[in-house]
Amino acid sequence: MLSKLISELKSKTPPTPPQPPNKPILTHYHSLPVALPPTFLTTPAPDTLPIEITPIDWSTTPIPENTGLYAVVLDNVLSPSECTTLLSLAEASVPSPGETGGELRNGPDDAWGPALVNVGGGFEVLDGGYRNGDRIVWDCQEVVDRVWGRCLQGDGETVLGE
Repeated sequence: MLSKLISELKSKTPPTPPQPPNKPILTHYHSLPVALPPTFLTTPAPDTLPIEITPIDWSTTPIPENTGLYAVVLDNVLSPSECTTLLSLAEASVPSPGETGGELRNGPDDAWGPALVNVGGGFEVLDGGYRNGDRIVWDCQEVVDRVWGRCLQGDGETVLGE
């Protein structure tokens, strides 16, 4: 009975695809131009909450040797709707399969690609034991500037006691 159950489970479980070897891949990241909505991250979205700043008390963390150093966690920098928009914009920046930069996609209907590990000289390897996730590399200075501008809207004076 148990062998029949195991056999049935094996027949319904797809075989694990072979893992590609950790062969270095020469990578070049390319992004398509994406038009940013003029109000994206320049005006508050309807679901925006106040940015919350929480200082890190290093003495209560697994790395207490950082005690005396300054770090904070910023919550609510982006609203849920802004996160959704940012994801859509990033996905729109990924070239199609067959185009330069599109070869790293997970598939024709998936803009995300495996997060590779840099091994130097422009080469990266797939190493799921070290980094197991997907990413989109989108270098867009305007987005960086808008996100940083939003981070600066947090009330740091209350945290610094000024």
